[in-house]
Amino acid sequence: MVYEEVRSKDKIPKTGDCDKNNRRQLQTHNTGGLIMVDKTSWETKEIPISRRPLGYSASFSESDAATIMAGHIPKDMDDKWFIYSEGDWIYFVRSWTGFHIYGIRLADSGVVSDSWVSLDSDQHRVKDSMTEIDNLEFVIKRKFNVQAG
Repeated sequence: MVYEEVRSKDKIPKTGDCDKNNRRQLQTHNTGGLIMVDKTSWETKEIPISRRPLGYSASFSESDAATIMAGHIPKDMDDKWFIYSEGDWIYFVRSWTGFHIYGIRLADSGVVSDSWVSLDSDQHRVKDSMTEIDNLEFVIKRKFNVQAG
């Protein structure tokens, strides 16, 4: 387990209670020097039933793929994304609402083999596929400082 300081302005996940020293317990796993974020590290809703294939295609180096698979926990209120992986799927979740917006499947080779975008209009205003792909690429580049090959 990893413990992280929580300042009063930070969003506190539903999972992991704060103790008297204002710390939260995050469900993470240390694998090969990377801290792996999992679904229980943040409050999330169910993956939407209504979604469409996104057609996102990309490939990442082995180290970049591992970085993305490790996930991302928002650092402050301006950070709008919580990102975690389960199996070979990576989920991109809006940090304020817990809604799953994107999912990508990453093969061992670092190649994206499948992707989807939420079609739930109560959770996400769906745009055309190219705009959605551009948004997803922006999030990946911004949060992980990696570029698809």
